[in-house]
Amino acid sequence: MSIRKSLSPLTRPSRADLRYAVRTLCTRPAFAVSVVMTLALAMGPTTAIFSAVDALLLRSLPFPRAGQLVRVESVRGGQPGSLVVSAI
Repeated sequence: MSIRKSLSPLTRPSRADLRYAVRTLCTRPAFAVSVVMTLALAMGPTTAIFSAVDALLLRSLPFPRAGQLVRVESVRGGQPGSLVVSAI
């Protein structure tokens, strides 16, 4: 059985469209380069931002009982020796 016969009818137009897109990009190399650069400039920062958000906000802290961690700060301009304790 050939590959063409095993493809579903929904994927046949997609392959034709893909071949047309590649053929068009090969005839206009400047446009192809601008498309690739636009995609690269969009995907790079998006990936970096998602990685930062995932590491800082979505994943839990790498400590046992992370919900019991607290932050202790000294208050400047308040009474000497006064501290603020807040949950993280």
